[in-house]
Amino acid sequence: MPAGAPLGNQNAAKGRRFQKAVERVLARKYGDVDKGFEALAEKYIELAEAKDQPILRDFVDRADGKPEQSHVLSGDADNPIVHKIERVVVDGSPTKDA
Repeated sequence: MPAGAPLGNQNAAKGRRFQKAVERVLARKYGDVDKGFEALAEKYIELAEAKDQPILRDFVDRADGKPEQSHVLSGDADNPIVHKIERVVVDGSPTKDA
């Protein structure tokens, strides 16, 4: 079975459409896509330095990666509750009793 999205799936193309639109606007506004990205990066850094909380959190997530999610829902570090998912394949044919 081939890996990836099903044949005909256009989700990636839609994402590229947005990226291309952003690049067109940056080129139009700043004369060059790279200059536009640099101007936005500078503003982003300024907001992070001003301690704009959502921007600062996003900056740290991008710089260090998001914190690992905890998988222990209850219990403690020494006695965590373990969740188990089990796949059972059953024969779906009718039995003699049915």
